[in-house]
Amino acid sequence: VVVDTAGTLNARALVPGDRVRWDRAAWMAFEKMDAAAGRRFLLDEVPDVDRKQVGGQDATLEAMLSALTATLVAPDKAAAYSLGGRQSILMVGPPGCGKTLMARVAAAEVTRLTGRGCRFGVVKPAEWESCWVGSTQENIRNCFKTLREQSDGFAVLFLDEIESIGRIRGGSSDLHSDKFLAALLAELDGFTERSGIAIIAATNRKTLVDPALLERLSDVEVVVGRPDMRGARALLAHWPARR
Repeated sequence: VVVDTAGTLNARALVPGDRVRWDRAAWMAFEKMDAAAGRRFLLDEVPDVDRKQVGGQDATLEAMLSALTATLVAPDKAAAYSLGGRQSILMVGPPGCGKTLMARVAAAEVTRLTGRGCRFGVVKPAEWESCWVGSTQENIRNCFKTLREQSDGFAVLFLDEIESIGRIRGGSSDLHSDKFLAALLAELDGFTERSGIAIIAATNRKTLVDPALLERLSDVEVVVGRPDMRGARALLAHWPARR
């Protein structure tokens, strides 16, 4: 449907995917509607990041991309080699070693290999949490619901510092956190045999993550360590020259 925009609506502020209210009789859009609750976790465009920007992690990046592209691009072959299921990758390693950058490269690489769009979602630590009762669980459900609805091609959801919401359950003062984790586990279970969607989680404190969450996220586990001397040289080789 093609409509005109009313003078009260700033057409220049609209971007693809925005929802508007329009009058069918006048064929005119006059109001921008708030985005769906889960859409704020999805980036409008996949970051165009080249794998050469990741220095000192060639073997780690290759292992992650091999597993990811197999489960997304060739799910039949992945199933033949017992890869797939929830299509999840767990990155474990100290902070500052490129886990977030590698997740962005993974989404960009899927787009380059397939020629199809790959939506990329990022959930930062505690971004789901709310002070209102039940709102955190609703945020989790909305995020995964939007991921299913918006991913007409492929989608990658990156959960940074997963231990912030997935700590081991059972503490005397962690009643609310246990409910949050239960909601997340339920959504991950719903992604079983879901084609075209992959979950990448990152943590630097694996010992704090609940065993049930580890079981759901570690289809493939990748250790992202600090670069050695050869990796340091690779990093410096890609560092822009100072003038």
